Amino acid sequence: MGMFAKSDLDRFGIPEELIEAFLFTWGVEGWSWYDDARLISDLMLRTDVTGDFVEIGCWKGKLSIILATVAKLRGRGERLVCVDPFEGWDYIQDGYAPPPIGHPLRAPTYEHFMNNITRIHSESLNIIKNILGLNQHM
Repeated sequence: MGMFAKSDLDRFGIPEELIEAFLFTWGVEGWSWYDDARLISDLMLRTDVTGDFVEIGCWKGKLSIILATVAKLRGRGERLVCVDPFEGWDYIQDGYAPPPIGHPLRAPTYEHFMNNITRIHSESLNIIKNILGLNQHM
């Protein structure tokens, strides 16, 4: 697997203050594409709306890293709230449906998520791992 260089991120139009976070996410599995992350982060940086950010469905934290960086850059004391049952499948596979509960390929992703996000962010995070027992009914 290759690495992104700063010149690659310039081509995507990534703001200078987000380069480190985008480079870090290169090694993190996830569904987010860099043009999507750039668009979301650009909108978040340009808006005057204040308040915490919520990401629903964060798997291993690829986009969460970008969103937490943006929340920090805004300098308004906002937090990123990550909501996920963290009981998905452990790797990207063909199709989008996870294996059923109990299947050997189904593995908790919370540890992956925390390892990824805390390597670059240790503050401004609120992780919601289990909401109303939903992860028991997936």
